[in-house]
Amino acid sequence: AETQLDDEPLRKDNNSAVLLETLRQQLTSLQTPSVISSENKNNWVLHCAWAIQNLVKYNQISQENLLTYAMNHLLDILTFNEKVILLSYLTTKEAGAAELDDLDRYIQAYFEQFKISGGRYNGIVLSQFNKPSDYEQYTILNNVDDKWVNNKRAVAGGLAQAMFQKFQLTDMKIINDIIGFMINFKGSQIVFKTKYIKQSAKGRSNKGQRCDRGEGKKIVIRRINMLLGSHGGKEKYEIAKKYKSSISFIYG
Repeated sequence: AETQLDDEPLRKDNNSAVLLETLRQQLTSLQTPSVISSENKNNWVLHCAWAIQNLVKYNQISQENLLTYAMNHLLDILTFNEKVILLSYLTTKEAGAAELDDLDRYIQAYFEQFKISGGRYNGIVLSQFNKPSDYEQYTILNNVDDKWVNNKRAVAGGLAQAMFQKFQLTDMKIINDIIGFMINFKGSQIVFKTKYIKQSAKGRSNKGQRCDRGEGKKIVIRRINMLLGSHGGKEKYEIAKKYKSSISFIYG
């Protein structure tokens, strides 16, 4: 894991423009569904664009909310260094009172979720999945004169306590039986998993599973129908009787 000297500003690469352009293209793709070719069949963004259109059309869910969730996911799966690059870019832009564009506002809203204040310090909590597995998978940064630094004094002086007060879950009754979370998968990629928080019948903890593994389409459709509920007494998706992997009706 990369280490920093105490109070040393985190290194900023000059490739924020490349990162921003990638995110800008992804945002455009999310807003405008397009044909998915065989070469792009595993492109999450392209599939997500159609899912957003579907949920807006059939379930009247806010497109803006769905775009926010999608952009949050794309920002979630960035590396720690990439997040620091974006955070530094945004902080510099805000300090200069520059006008924020649509992409900037999505990035701003994302980071606002993780900002904390404790004692006389302001900071932010960022996930850092490249740490050894026996370390906390996050890092607390302190804002000093619009620079983001590792500062042990700030962490001990209030930021750690502020983090636990904001994010620590103390009442399991307020969350669903199924939760989602990001995790480093085999040290090579950051993936989204779902898991049942209840123990199995044998008393074992559920480690969760990737959304694209371990479940057939029938199980996935059943879960979607459960989450969305029925409209007019009809579930959203009905599986075809002849071809079990296809959908015959939507609220049909």
